[in-house]
Amino acid sequence: AGFAALPHFEALSREGFRQAIYLNMEGIPERELKEGDSPFTNITLFKRNQITFSAKGTLAGKLTGAYQDWQRTKGNYAQGYFTGKAAARVDGDITPFPLEVTRFFFPKGSAKRAIFDNPAVLHFINPSPHALLAKYQMLGDFADENFAASVADHSRQGSSQSEKRFPSPAPGHPKSHKILAYHKRLRDLVRSGGLQAARVEFKKASMLPRGSAEARRFFGTGLLVRVKAARRQVRHAKRSC
Repeated sequence: AGFAALPHFEALSREGFRQAIYLNMEGIPERELKEGDSPFTNITLFKRNQITFSAKGTLAGKLTGAYQDWQRTKGNYAQGYFTGKAAARVDGDITPFPLEVTRFFFPKGSAKRAIFDNPAVLHFINPSPHALLAKYQMLGDFADENFAASVADHSRQGSSQSEKRFPSPAPGHPKSHKILAYHKRLRDLVRSGGLQAARVEFKKASMLPRGSAEARRFFGTGLLVRVKAARRQVRHAKRSC
């Protein structure tokens, strides 16, 4: 049986939760998808979220070591984030405010929240060279600075696409300079080299060829898992049309 969203959210409401956070797993392409190929039906390999194995124990230690190895070898900034996505309940006179892309703030005080890794968000980040190229073409010529605004600044000024701003971590984030440096490098790489440059970066940082020694090593540690739910859902929807 598949996951049913309505009973899940009804249960959260009955138990008094106003916010639910769903941890994400990062989709890992095993081949170079062609333009027009659907990531939902062609990507079934996912990197587990490191928050789910942060507890103590032999297995947790093994997974943490595998994740650190992944960071050293696969360009971790190409693989997105680990904080998940949030959903908030809106009713009465309490309106949640988007604190940033993964959390909500409730102005009238703290709200009871739940965190899930099952159900989880399947995150198809950089599924192909064409997607990587399109991402940085859309972001455009953003500035060489860390311009993350505070919640107050964001609520007062808003965010205009014409400003060419890239959503980087706030100043003081321990890795903000490294993360911004990565995106600046991709900006310049894609601007100067186009699709060919995106293809080289994709193969180096995002793709993990099926059957390769590297793939077998990470799969064997449990860091990577096979999830076919999205593929089944898309195929079922097509048959129902």
